[in-house]
Amino acid sequence: MAFANLLDPILNPLLSLGPFWAILIISVFVSVFTVVTYKYTTNQDHLHKVKAELKRLQEKSKQHTKEGKNDKAMALQKEMMKLNGTYMKASMKSTLYTFLPLIIFFGWLGAHLAFAPLMPGIAFNISVVPATGAQGTYTAIVPEGMQILSSPIMNASSEMTWSFKANETGNYAISIKHSSGEEQLVPVLITKDNFYEEPLKKISDSQAFSEINIGNKKLLIFKKIPFFNILPWIKNWGWFGAYFLFSIIFSTSLRKAMKLA
Repeated sequence: MAFANLLDPILNPLLSLGPFWAILIISVFVSVFTVVTYKYTTNQDHLHKVKAELKRLQEKSKQHTKEGKNDKAMALQKEMMKLNGTYMKASMKSTLYTFLPLIIFFGWLGAHLAFAPLMPGIAFNISVVPATGAQGTYTAIVPEGMQILSSPIMNASSEMTWSFKANETGNYAISIKHSSGEEQLVPVLITKDNFYEEPLKKISDSQAFSEINIGNKKLLIFKKIPFFNILPWIKNWGWFGAYFLFSIIFSTSLRKAMKLA
């Protein structure tokens, strides 16, 4: 998302702290923003009353169920559904104020913390999927400072993959040429920081190319974090899973501390 770049001057310095701390800090900020917005854009007195009534009806419904009065319990459940709708409608008002900022933050996180960077001295792949029916050969041409570790020329197939390596950081442009003369330039960023070019490039107006994929691996946020890196599921989470975990913890804690409905 292009408008996510608006956050670069503010959030890019966080990348130097590492992905774990960057997401942790952003999650705290976003949680504070959304919870405070929720507090001041909703009628908390009304929501507390609705919530209390829901709790009262729930307890009464359980009592009716225990006593075998299923008809009365069902009637209360219908009433609870209506109250739930009222509660949701009243509490969703804050979404109008937080939706766009959240989308911008998500765009920035996806642009900077979804994939691991391509590091100097470490091999990486670029794959090309040809356009439907394309034949002939594809040739990879590397710029100065970049090495190609596989055969530069490949016959058309369902997917062709080349391996490359650069020992120095910098911005590079790898050329992939089809025997028809059509050429695609693939921008590659070699860096020790948490930056990368968009890995997937889809091409719709080509007779030779369908898509080009730079082989950035998924960035595992908890990979180097003690305790988290041994937990099943969590150890393989990317930025969204980490953000979801942190935001649930911080938002829930803030809502309880501020006694919000």
